[in-house]
Amino acid sequence: MRLSFGSRRVVSLLAVSTTLVLCGAGLANASPPGHQTPDGSAAFATSARQVRAAGEFMSGNYVVLLKQAPAATYAGGVSGIPSTARNGSFDAGASDVQAYRGYLTRRQDSLARQYSVSVQQRYTVVSNGFSAHLSAAQARTLAKDPRVLTVARDRIVHAASVPKVGPHATSEFLGLTHHGHPVHGWNPKTAGKGVVVGVIDSGIWPENAAFAGQRLRHRQHVTHAHPGPIFVGHSHHTAFRKGDGHTFRGTCQPGQRFKAGTCNSKLISARYFDSGFLQTTPRNQWSPAEFKSARDGVGHGSHTSSTAAGDYGVKARLFHQAVGRITGIAPAAKIATYKALWATAADPTEASGATSDIIAAIDRAVQDGVDVINYSVGPQGGDSDIIDPVAVAFLNAAAAGVFVAAAGGNDGPTAATASNVSPWVTTAAASTWQNPDGTVVLGNGKKVLGVSHTADGTSARLVYAKNVRRKKTGSDGASAAECGLGTLSRAKAHGAIILCDRGTNLFVNKLAEVKRVHAAGVIIADVDQPDVVPLSSSLPSVSVHRAGRATILSYIRRKGPAHARLVAGNATSRRSAPVPQIADFSSVGRERSEVAITAPRLRSRAAMSSSALVPPCMPMMTSLPSMASASRLRERYFAPMLSRMTSAPPPSVDPRTTSTKSCSR
Repeated sequence: MRLSFGSRRVVSLLAVSTTLVLCGAGLANASPPGHQTPDGSAAFATSARQVRAAGEFMSGNYVVLLKQAPAATYAGGVSGIPSTARNGSFDAGASDVQAYRGYLTRRQDSLARQYSVSVQQRYTVVSNGFSAHLSAAQARTLAKDPRVLTVARDRIVHAASVPKVGPHATSEFLGLTHHGHPVHGWNPKTAGKGVVVGVIDSGIWPENAAFAGQRLRHRQHVTHAHPGPIFVGHSHHTAFRKGDGHTFRGTCQPGQRFKAGTCNSKLISARYFDSGFLQTTPRNQWSPAEFKSARDGVGHGSHTSSTAAGDYGVKARLFHQAVGRITGIAPAAKIATYKALWATAADPTEASGATSDIIAAIDRAVQDGVDVINYSVGPQGGDSDIIDPVAVAFLNAAAAGVFVAAAGGNDGPTAATASNVSPWVTTAAASTWQNPDGTVVLGNGKKVLGVSHTADGTSARLVYAKNVRRKKTGSDGASAAECGLGTLSRAKAHGAIILCDRGTNLFVNKLAEVKRVHAAGVIIADVDQPDVVPLSSSLPSVSVHRAGRATILSYIRRKGPAHARLVAGNATSRRSAPVPQIADFSSVGRERSEVAITAPRLRSRAAMSSSALVPPCMPMMTSLPSMASASRLRERYFAPMLSRMTSAPPPSVDPRTTSTKSCSR
């Protein structure tokens, strides 16, 4: 089967073609997905022996992929079952699709019984295989079976984690609006209408205003006159007749603090996948703020969902402070949530998940009928497997007509660190698009430019954390300089603006300490970091670079009292950092000279989970939700965006961008 997308998918094809230039990696040696043997097996030029030689087998959780094509790309060959490939469209409810999926299930069961394997999750739509816990001997033997394409260790992947703006800030940058008025036909009331965006992430916070919608009615079916979305009959299954005439069929899966009736006309489906993750991280090791449901306990999934398809002009607040309005790129699109990332007690601020669950989510999303998949996830350090089961799933999703947008990762600037580099996935770099400027105005009149979300004109005496430490506790100067927990003297620091150094102490601990001593505000200063991180805090704060730190320390060390004022915006004579710029942490492909795609995803305001223990550093959204939604808008919308989203000069580094590697401290 060819990767044929049809006229309404020309924008997606254009983006994927551009990604071919960007990546030039992944399964480039694979035969076309339609090249199959008489029994329906997909033939890959990359031999399974190459994959098996990549590493030794040991006991653990694995994903086993079989050679026969999944339903999305099956081109015939099995007696009595016609082709289920549909040249860019896929109907999971078709009788021949159901028959072929049943056939694959029987083949999988036969293989599993032969090797005494207990199947955990099975895949039949965009992947043909299953996940299972295997002994080293079982994995080794299965890998040699001629029916098996690959036996891949189930690994943990991570959310690629990310200001006063108007309701059209991002759309303005993309050229969809001008001074708040729609241009090029973009209309926030209709942009994305009839499209379903599937988000594979950490879930969603359904009560957030960005996902507000009408309650779903219970009907027997959807029609052209009544497209829905609806609850089907008296069940929690949902249906929505899309703009292309096909029907999306999802479910509102109940779970912890997530009722079956939670879905609405915006959030039309919500599922969660945790079987693989539970194999390595039992429930008692999860974050206390995590939910065994589609509810978002971290905030990452809510952020990406609202950026892609959040409602139009929603008032946003950060720690009870109004920060303007937010709008998704395709506010009329529907959202389907597939939660496969989870927060642990060891790191409650980061979401991670098992590839076996990711593949199950992709399989289900395509079966449900999504038009777009947003995947802001990847392995740390970039892709390495010759045949990556997630990449194979996305290959077949693309063949089924689903546009896949993915994050390139946050492991730059080292070469060959990019994730999701398969040529059928549109992979984005991280870049800036606006500056949340903040200024520290010193008592001697000097001004230091930094970044801030919460500077509000607060004025107070200024102290260096190291100089106001609690000496009786035995805390050393270095710990106090970083505002370590319990290191500061309340008597000395009360009511002051405290200068805290960056370092190994987490931001959440710095903030907890300055709040404990009742400080008036905080300045976070880089010591040897190349970037500056604006804090999400209820305290007035400004983050400054190394040169700014030196200026502030020189002022504090002079004779006499020191004072400072924290001001929003750029109050200096210096120019703000130009935008867009490639972030220093943005992952890099194998060749630095390759053409790159970037999207305005740093410093973007979006929805958050109300239960997140620590709000993420705001400029850390490493995903492609903007492009994910934009890909489904009509072709005339895309032209003005392309020049902006592909304007990637040789990576010039904005010294005030942030990375997930340094975002938390």
